[in-house]
Amino acid sequence: MEFMYKLGETFLSKLAEKLVDIALTKNDKATLESLRINIRLLRAKASDVEDAIKRDEQSGKRKRKREVGDWLEQVQSIDNELGMLESEMQMEGFVTQFFGGGRAAKLEARVRELVEQRQHFGELVVDDYEIKGDKFCVEELVGEQFKKNLETILSFLSSDGVSSIGIYGMGGVGKTTLAKHVNNCLQEQSGEHVVWITISQEFTISMLQEEIAKSVGYSLLDERNEDKRASRLNAMLSKVKNLVIIMDDVWKHIDLKKLGDPLSVDGCKIVITTRSKKVCDQFDCNKIMKVETLQENEAWILFKDTLGQHVNLTSDVLEIAKCMVKVCDGLPLGVITIAGSMKGETEVHVWSDALVELRASILGQDDMEEYVFKVLKYSFDRLDRCEGKSNGYSKFQHCFLYCSLYPEDYKIREKDLIRYFILEQFMDKRDSRKQLFIQGRAIVDRLVNVCLLERVDSNSVKMHDLVRAMALKIVERKTVVIAGHYLLKDIPTEEEWGNDIEKMSLMYNDIGTIPDGLSPNCPKLSTLLLAKNSHLHIIPNSFFLHMCSLSILDLSETGIERLPDSFSDMKSLKGLILVDCSKLECLPYLGKLKNLRELDLTNTGIQQVPQGMEELSNLNFLSFYGTRSLQMLPSCLVSKFTYLQSLYLPHKIYSPVEEIHELKHVEEFRGRLKDVDDYNLLMRNRPGLAYSIAIGSDSNNNADWWEYNHLEFHDCNFDSRQDRDVTTPARDVQYLRLIKCKGLSKCLVEDLKRVFINPASIKKLEIGDCDGIECLWRFEQSASSSSASISSHGTFSSLNDLRIYRCTKMKKLGLPASHLQNLKNLTIADCGMLEEIFEMKLQLGEASMVCQLPKLECLYLQNLQNLKSICYSTTVCCCSIREITLYECTALHKFSLVFGQPYDDDVPTAAIEAIQLMNIEKKWWEKLELGHPSHHSLLQPFIKWL
Repeated sequence: MEFMYKLGETFLSKLAEKLVDIALTKNDKATLESLRINIRLLRAKASDVEDAIKRDEQSGKRKRKREVGDWLEQVQSIDNELGMLESEMQMEGFVTQFFGGGRAAKLEARVRELVEQRQHFGELVVDDYEIKGDKFCVEELVGEQFKKNLETILSFLSSDGVSSIGIYGMGGVGKTTLAKHVNNCLQEQSGEHVVWITISQEFTISMLQEEIAKSVGYSLLDERNEDKRASRLNAMLSKVKNLVIIMDDVWKHIDLKKLGDPLSVDGCKIVITTRSKKVCDQFDCNKIMKVETLQENEAWILFKDTLGQHVNLTSDVLEIAKCMVKVCDGLPLGVITIAGSMKGETEVHVWSDALVELRASILGQDDMEEYVFKVLKYSFDRLDRCEGKSNGYSKFQHCFLYCSLYPEDYKIREKDLIRYFILEQFMDKRDSRKQLFIQGRAIVDRLVNVCLLERVDSNSVKMHDLVRAMALKIVERKTVVIAGHYLLKDIPTEEEWGNDIEKMSLMYNDIGTIPDGLSPNCPKLSTLLLAKNSHLHIIPNSFFLHMCSLSILDLSETGIERLPDSFSDMKSLKGLILVDCSKLECLPYLGKLKNLRELDLTNTGIQQVPQGMEELSNLNFLSFYGTRSLQMLPSCLVSKFTYLQSLYLPHKIYSPVEEIHELKHVEEFRGRLKDVDDYNLLMRNRPGLAYSIAIGSDSNNNADWWEYNHLEFHDCNFDSRQDRDVTTPARDVQYLRLIKCKGLSKCLVEDLKRVFINPASIKKLEIGDCDGIECLWRFEQSASSSSASISSHGTFSSLNDLRIYRCTKMKKLGLPASHLQNLKNLTIADCGMLEEIFEMKLQLGEASMVCQLPKLECLYLQNLQNLKSICYSTTVCCCSIREITLYECTALHKFSLVFGQPYDDDVPTAAIEAIQLMNIEKKWWEKLELGHPSHHSLLQPFIKWL
């Protein structure tokens, strides 16, 4: 998409014409040249920023950082000023005044400053929940006292005289659960802005400063001075109204002035949870509340809820269960984990034996913390029932303990976790990698089901801090975990490693160098996780010399530039993970690593295939994805990996299809193919292949290639026999991209019917620079029962994301709204002939209809100069809409969106967050007819002028 600002294109050219007969001073010439260069740079950077954030915002899950929004507003201001200068240029004496009056120098300085500011943004967007806060998925509060506590805290927060609240109580009593309910209640109140920060025991002020800044849409990464960061953070917090900061699991006093002095900000309040009343006192909290354990009857209700309300237990089992609840002494976390461990058990002898074990495990424990650990460990011990053991633990226990290698309160991606499970060989053998992942998901689900892990979302889990502490205690002599929050600057000394260490996790730290000569003597070390140490550049030759059993090495997202030659002798290595090591340009000889199963070079800087790689005959996972410096693959290399199950190849290189075709075990493939003939050869007789395939030239795009099943045609000519002859139709395509393609049918659905077995499976559709397409659908087709072999009614039934840009001949999409009930995101830009988007077929005698798009969240329309209607003679009902963007659509005179019931709608949906419009189009917006007479005034608070 083209950036909407011209940023001096015509101004500079007209100024150059004016200067033909004018002699400038040396300084003025330098100013002019600098202005030219920096305006050009600013134009390019602004365009890149705008394109990048629009791409990310279309997902509906990410939003631009506030500092990025502020920067773009300043760019808009420069653009407006240049427009004014252009209009003033005809005035006599303009050039003399422009240069002589210092106006040119000031403008040049402002432009240069904006160019410089762009260098310090880091990420341009943040997750949506980090800007406005998000509701937690949290269990219901049990017990009258919990409910009273919630009401009391909310009452405190609504009081002008209370700015700080302390919640304290023993570990596992439910402080965090209570705080999450507070968060959720505040989220439901309009105008409230909630920041949630989990405080680890090993926090740093710098880390907390950055987390808070990020939570309100800013960043402090460009400033290292702690005091200056605090001052800037205060200014950031001052821009947020009705701010509540919840600091969970605080272990000691924190100087709030270092965190931007939030209590000095008008309307800002803080809530802390801690195990110690002393901490509440040190924070000088206005109100302090102790969370007590549950009453016996409340604990019993929680136990039954966790076990399952519909579970029928005999009277004997019920009596035993009540005894187990008594052992937990009202501690919610204990009740939940014990109940979770008994799910599915119905026999009285099993319950009786479990009660005996539970009592024995905590016998004689007077220390409350130790008592809690024993109760939790009991649930861990029950994981080995009816399971074979390896190294003393069942597969469920191994997998559970592995989760403790991640930092405290860390959101663990399920995919990454299962990958480690496979490499560690924790699981039972299966015939395919896909089946192993299914088994891994079943294991994770079991751990969630017995309440030893917590489900964050459909793709990730986390450990309660007490459960993690219990796990680390179990493995304390064999596992060292110093992970998280970038606290560690120096790698542990040789003495700290220890001879008996089997697993070492140093991920998410700030380790910069490993001293030359350091050689830890760790003959039993099998797993070393050094990921996310971005300043780690060099590993000395001595480092791996005494790690003869090392099986898994993860150096992902480090600044590593090379691996030492001694690495070539790591003969036990099974997994080498180097994802996002962008500075790594070469690897040592790999030929001796015969046991290597996984080699992940995703997004590394390697320039050629490592020497000896052809000897890695046991590889089952290989990724060169994103290696843009890798120019070629040696002939016959890929075919040597006969056990390969997953193959990811770079998009700069056409994949060797003939070699891949020889691999009988490949289950997933990502890469670029030269043409449709290659596609036909690859897909033939592989009905179960998971794929992300690009056909044609390298598009150099930022599409999400990690999605399955993804198919892209780039720069293909469908007029040619070669590109049109798709003899092996694509199955179950979920993400389809058509970029710069020629020869497509005027109506896209005609091509979809020919190419895809089931086009109804498409969830994301992106079409760009395809001049031949005039519509996606001919509306009259929906009335014809004889058209094609697929159901016309279901062609777009799964579609949730549609993006169309620079299709210059498209006059109407022709999309029947009845097909788009799952559509969430719609982006259309730079389609100058487009007149209408959705279509509805009016019945005889009807003057209008209602177009229902119940799931539409984001609508983005830009540079549609001929757009006259969203849906002709129809009101569009969008009850889930969150964000609307309208740029350069001034031919549109009626914008008939309603947000609830179409005939009784005078209140916008609670989901609406922003309506983005251009400053220069204010008059058009004021005249635009909206879906209800009251909408102009009701929508005013949500408008963002750019």
